Amino acid sequence: MNYVPARLTALAVALVTPTRARTILNVIRRDASRHASPNGGVVEAAFAASLGVQLGGINHYGGEIEDRGTLGNGPPPDASAIAAAVRLRRTATAMTASPPPHTWSPRSATEAAE
Repeated sequence: MNYVPARLTALAVALVTPTRARTILNVIRRDASRHASPNGGVVEAAFAASLGVQLGGINHYGGEIEDRGTLGNGPPPDASAIAAAVRLRRTATAMTASPPPHTWSPRSATEAAE
């Protein structure tokens, strides 16, 4: 059920950070399957690559230790990466939630006037 939304989210992340798009694709291909969730791994790998950080690894949930695999290259996120992730999420969400802008051309203006 989340297969398509996860991949659209990853695409939106690549589109809003075009200078890192190739890295994002490579990290998704390499790392997404390391995550326990086939859909969560795609999104987390895209964010990790876009932000230049490494996510995942060993986590503690309710006293249980879980290895989610590492996603991305770079250092663990710091406070600035968290703020950047929030901005990235907002921008990617706005991109996918907004209708595409109207494409204007002289021909479309002429047709509209008729």
